[in-house]
Amino acid sequence: MQQPDSASQNNLAQRVATWKARLADLGRRNPLIKFRQDSPRSLEILTAEPDILFKRLEEKKRCIFNPIVRLKQLFSLARLMHQQEILLN
Repeated sequence: MQQPDSASQNNLAQRVATWKARLADLGRRNPLIKFRQDSPRSLEILTAEPDILFKRLEEKKRCIFNPIVRLKQLFSLARLMHQQEILLN
């Protein structure tokens, strides 16, 4: 049986190193695994046409997002306005 030469071994070692580098980081520092939805760095995007959004992002085209008022925020605002109305009367 013929032994592989050192150039082939180096090439194989480089390939293995490349494959290892491409593997997912399973540690705690990986933001894809340790994702927190309530983080201030996260962004929730709601759209009826995700395929169009994906295509625009993939083509690096400009996207404009409008904020959505959540019900909890809306109720808090209504409560605050009601309290201010009581104070004024």
